[in-house]
Amino acid sequence: MIVLTVITVFLAVALTVYLLSVPRNFTVRKYTVKTDKFSGNIKAVHISDLHNVMWGEGQSELLDKIDRYNPDIAFFTGDIADEYSDTSPAVVMLKEMQKRCLCFYVAGNHERKLPDPSYFKDTVRYIGIPVLEADKEQITVNGCRITVCGIDDPRFYSTDEDYSDEWISDVEKCATDNSDFTVFLSHRPEKAEFYAENGFDLVLCGHAHGGQIRVPRIFNGIYAPHQGLFPKYAGGRYDFDKTTVIVSRGLKKNWLPRTFNPPELVFIDIIGEQ
Repeated sequence: MIVLTVITVFLAVALTVYLLSVPRNFTVRKYTVKTDKFSGNIKAVHISDLHNVMWGEGQSELLDKIDRYNPDIAFFTGDIADEYSDTSPAVVMLKEMQKRCLCFYVAGNHERKLPDPSYFKDTVRYIGIPVLEADKEQITVNGCRITVCGIDDPRFYSTDEDYSDEWISDVEKCATDNSDFTVFLSHRPEKAEFYAENGFDLVLCGHAHGGQIRVPRIFNGIYAPHQGLFPKYAGGRYDFDKTTVIVSRGLKKNWLPRTFNPPELVFIDIIGEQ
């Protein structure tokens, strides 16, 4: 009888935690990054791991928050689409953001798994958003000159999950001659130290989904793909000597529990102090 009672209580608690942890909404997280490489301010939105989720009709819930922030530029860091469902929600989001501000896109591992990854990339380009593939662009935003670099997920380089010599070389190529404030976009956060070694000023990543289950102030996440248990870069801000890495917890919502780990929309104020 005691054993049955204990099991019943345990199952009730587990069910309650599960029901409370399934995300019904997303949170907004804001960061400030300072630089002495320009004078002026840039407002950026970082969008990652949407996985074809539709947040309200026509992505209205996301767009309402974004419109209030009024960003100058949007950075998409992969897995906006997903091979397991219709890509229309991803395309809607991309089209709406292209109307609002300058945008840049890098592909993640789930874009690689689409039936025709090249077709989806071409769709993004047709919308008017550059897809960065080991290349970079110099742009001026609010009078501030910056360089935006980006690289495909490693899965685009090979069928393996390993980081090929070519992928590593392409990251290093993106890092050459970057005297401007440089933003580097990569889906994978587990190479944060490598990105920092290459001297990028701001690195934006996704992929880790916040480690799925978090216990604030105890551990930042219990598991992330390609990092395993208790991932070092599950989500949040990581400051190195001259590099800030910001890992989005992503905007995906599904049946998997995200305990103390809601989907998030990330805003970044880049403040020039030249």
